[in-house]
Amino acid sequence: MGAEREPERGQGGWKEPAIADHLRRLQRRLQRLPPDAQPRSLCETLTAETTRLDHPGLPLPLRYRAFALLDRRTENLLHRFDAALSSERLDPAQWQALPALCGSLGSGFATVARELDRVPAYRSMFLPALYLALSHTGRAALYAATLHLPPPVGTLLRMNQLYASAETLGIANTPVTVGSGRLDTLGHAFCRLQLLLLADPYRLEPRETHLLRHLLSPAAELARILPWQSLPSPGSRFLLDLEADRAAHHVDERIPVGPEERLRLLDLTLTGGALRELLRGSSSGYTPTEARLLTEVLERVETTSPRRASREERDIALPGAIGIVSAARWLSGHPASTPFPFRLVDESDGGKQFSLPTGPHAPPSVVGELLVTQNEESGEKAEASVIRWYRHDGENWRIGVERLEGNARAAQLRIVGRGTSCSAVVLGKRKLRCLLVPAGCDLSAGDRILYRVEEVSMAARVEEVRPLSSLVSALHISSLAGEN
Repeated sequence: MGAEREPERGQGGWKEPAIADHLRRLQRRLQRLPPDAQPRSLCETLTAETTRLDHPGLPLPLRYRAFALLDRRTENLLHRFDAALSSERLDPAQWQALPALCGSLGSGFATVARELDRVPAYRSMFLPALYLALSHTGRAALYAATLHLPPPVGTLLRMNQLYASAETLGIANTPVTVGSGRLDTLGHAFCRLQLLLLADPYRLEPRETHLLRHLLSPAAELARILPWQSLPSPGSRFLLDLEADRAAHHVDERIPVGPEERLRLLDLTLTGGALRELLRGSSSGYTPTEARLLTEVLERVETTSPRRASREERDIALPGAIGIVSAARWLSGHPASTPFPFRLVDESDGGKQFSLPTGPHAPPSVVGELLVTQNEESGEKAEASVIRWYRHDGENWRIGVERLEGNARAAQLRIVGRGTSCSAVVLGKRKLRCLLVPAGCDLSAGDRILYRVEEVSMAARVEEVRPLSSLVSALHISSLAGEN
């Protein structure tokens, strides 16, 4: 990105030769990084370099150029990430540090952009720096969702605030050169990120989120940010609070809180029309998976959220366990199992929200994991859910779940002919059963299994294996007559 030549002396008495020497040393360190190194190691190294540079004592031109070098090196790493997603050879454990790297770069560019705006001689660098700050901050949120990691605390707030800064300065729709000469605007980049987050990557496999990113690109260009008072058609109203740590959501989900000047509407009316046109032409090349993904997004864009009418605020103590193994141990009354002290905050037709005190009870990063809870005081049966989001509100952990139908009980499962076994949670009544197992279990339709529930052993055939998340699969089974 082109920039004017800086004055001979930078901040703190740094001269141009010293700045150039510092950049050469950084470039040599980056060049020494093996191109085929493990992604986790590269992410951690680049994050450390970014953190080292995010220091106000270093001159502005040095920090801007150095962050630009790190941005280019990170782009190479992101190409590897995209390739792994496309080839279905993704090892999530190797990429868990990627959101932190993007968040660190976003924070660094944001700091530099704020300072560049105050110095007329560096003003030409301001817009590119602000764009990269928004881009990397949005990537941190999107990649965390893609990898089913907890949303980074404060990342969505920073992304919203960066867009708000561009809007206040009147540059949200000013073209900026990015990548290999492509023109973009902060407004378009912000809308693309909001649309992808609205698609809820936590419900998708990582490869599907990657695929959706490319499928939605043309339609996302038609999204608009409007003042709160500009109410478009009901099916495409999405609320944006530019001072909240949250992505866009249905207007009907809650009454807007706070000053209206910080509220915006994400208008997806034209985006919905473009998606319909894309689907009409699906016979010209979309695979069934691509058509399904686009249809799901279209339904989210055009359907008013049903949750507000059915939502009910609650405050009930519900002990519970996270993870299939822990849940099975707890449900079976294992003496060493200690449940988490959850509190039910609210619930609706499809989901619930729990609160958990900060402190020794904090669970691990478990987006996509199974949660089993039980109201022991009322004697209700245990209930299973899949964790879809997880964040910290300053005092408590908040956990949002998608509820699964059927009473939950502990089970032990063995695959006939292999001798392998695993813990499971069984849902439903005797004639209609679904077994929840870890996603890593090597099971497929047609396999025969034996499972034991409450001292009773039963034989069954697996009819379907359906992933509920990257961590949990549901086995739909049928009993084998005469073998129970």
